[in-house]
Amino acid sequence: MKDVLTVDAASTIMLLMAIEAMYSGKRLLHVFLDNARFHHAKLVQI
Repeated sequence: MKDVLTVDAASTIMLLMAIEAMYSGKRLLHVFLDNARFHHAKLVQI
């Protein structure tokens, strides 16, 4: 995983992509996110 100075939509996407790559052999992953504003960004939801 990569350290970031600011948590925003772009860093959330990078985190989710890293998790996906780390567990690529898994059929299903559960990721729990809090209700942070950047989790609701259109870029993250795509």
